[in-house]
Amino acid sequence: MKLTLFAFALLFTVTLSANIVPGTYKVSCVANSHVFDIEYGANSDNSNLIVYPWHGGNNQRFTVNYVDGSWATLVALNSNKALTVKSNADGASFTQQTVTGNANQQFKFLVAKDGSYLIKSRASGLVMNCNSS
Repeated sequence: MKLTLFAFALLFTVTLSANIVPGTYKVSCVANSHVFDIEYGANSDNSNLIVYPWHGGNNQRFTVNYVDGSWATLVALNSNKALTVKSNADGASFTQQTVTGNANQQFKFLVAKDGSYLIKSRASGLVMNCNSS
């Protein structure tokens, strides 16, 4: 399953902290408990971000680094590369890329009523969604 960008989103839980502070996290989809995963544990640019059952690898752990107080990068622990939105369109997918600090690598965590989080792209204003296809 790939993660895509949509105007509507499924909610995510971020394990380790009630408040999103700089640190390393497991990011889970609320709907199915699958987690962010760099496909095949790849270390190269353009490797896909998918959602996959938790196995505990470093390709399923992401470091939150704030760039200006409310916007953060999510950097894969296995590769030290940033999650990157491929376009600003509905349905856009995510890859990992060398950290540039561009808006397509910056995200904001918005608290939902149930305490989970929406993850919003700075580049498009859209939020991440777990796509079951």
